[in-house]
Amino acid sequence: MKKFQTATFHNSIDAWLEISLCNKSPQVALIHCAVVFNFLFILWKLRNSTKHHSRKPSATYDIDWIMLQVQISGNASLKASYINMQEFSFIKEFKVNFISPKAPSVKEVIWNPPAFGWIKCNCDEVFIHDNANARCGCLFHNHMGDFILAFAELLHCVSSVHAEFGAAICAMEIAIDRGWSKLWLETDSRNILTKN
Repeated sequence: MKKFQTATFHNSIDAWLEISLCNKSPQVALIHCAVVFNFLFILWKLRNSTKHHSRKPSATYDIDWIMLQVQISGNASLKASYINMQEFSFIKEFKVNFISPKAPSVKEVIWNPPAFGWIKCNCDEVFIHDNANARCGCLFHNHMGDFILAFAELLHCVSSVHAEFGAAICAMEIAIDRGWSKLWLETDSRNILTKN
């Protein structure tokens, strides 16, 4: 019987830790784990002090001790957080310094207008795997760099490659409807611009 109770207790700790790590930034996951571990340590300590020393627990002292240990663990870590208010508020509740993620590398890109008589279309798209939807948007400019047209479209796709092709097809359909026979299509997708 004792073995079964121990296994159940370990499974519940695993469940707590799984909840702590689920969909959270590394910094918030670390803080959650620190809360769980320090809470369990305090429970063990209270049990022993009550059983062996007949001491009454002090909830205020124990909560302050847990908060301090979590603050120390959180501030000693180099783990980064995501940038959102929910995580920021949670981190600040434990008086832990917020560690923002490193900025992505910035690559300078110079946009050039198309040659005389051409229309340039810059396309981008995003695919949402959960509901098989994609969004695409395109901007059209003339040879002077003047803005001509923009559009955004909801696409029903099965993959990101499908979304990339869908955006390019939408742009070409608009060019055909407008009578633009010289279209320069620019996108960040190599899948649709590479010959096989």
